[in-house]
Amino acid sequence: MIVRSGATQQEPYNEVIASKIMKRLGIPHVPYTLIEREDFPYSVCEKFITPQTELITAWYVMHTQQKPNHVSVYQHYVNCCEALGIPDIARALDRMMVVDYLIANEDRYQNNFGVIRHAQTLEWIGPADLR
Repeated sequence: MIVRSGATQQEPYNEVIASKIMKRLGIPHVPYTLIEREDFPYSVCEKFITPQTELITAWYVMHTQQKPNHVSVYQHYVNCCEALGIPDIARALDRMMVVDYLIANEDRYQNNFGVIRHAQTLEWIGPADLR
C-alpha cells in the first residue's frame, strides 16, 4: 500500500478524482482512495509492482536510443518502445495525454510513467497503468 499527501492538501483529492475519471472512461489505472489522519487528507493506492515485476520509467526507455533532432519526444518514446518489443505503447500514451488534458495535469514528466517488465526474465509486459 502507498500513502501520499502531497505539497498541498488538495493533491490527495485530485488523485482520487482523477482515478474516478479514469474508471468512468475505462482507462487502465491505479485506483486511489482517500483517508484522513489528524485532519490531513492522504491518497491511498495498492502497490502496482509485485516482487516479480519492475517499473522502468520512460526516462530510461528513451535513453535506449539517441533521439534525432527532427523526431518529437512523443515519437521517440514510441520508437524506443517498439524497438524493445513493448506492446500497445502508442495507445497507452495517447490515453495518458487525454487524461492529463482533462484533469489539467501539469505534473507529467518522464519519471512518473513508464512500462512494466518481468524482474527475472526481463520480458516486457506492457505500459504501466496510469497513476
